[in-house]
Amino acid sequence: MSGTGTEREPWARVAFGVTALVVTAGLVLQLVLAIFPVVWLIYTMIRGAIVEDRFGRPYYPYEFLRADLHGYAYVAIAATIVAVLFFVLSFGAVALDRRLPGIEPVTAS
Repeated sequence: MSGTGTEREPWARVAFGVTALVVTAGLVLQLVLAIFPVVWLIYTMIRGAIVEDRFGRPYYPYEFLRADLHGYAYVAIAATIVAVLFFVLSFGAVALDRRLPGIEPVTAS
């Protein structure tokens, strides 16, 4: 290598490109996973108002989503409570995992 030191080896360019691609893909996946529940809820509310179950009532997969009985404000509050409960349980699982001792790897003797 000669010059100012700003040149990169070909393998370094490839490694940088792969790293950038993996990080970008991870960010896109996180965004999709964050948006999916909201899109699912909107889809479910629209579909529930259109589709009827076998008794002729609007079909919602869960009782707390039945906007025909409870109203949309109740459904929004219930969905928020479910989301908060999910996040609390998720963070609790991560915190518990960090506090538990690790498992020693088994080595061949």
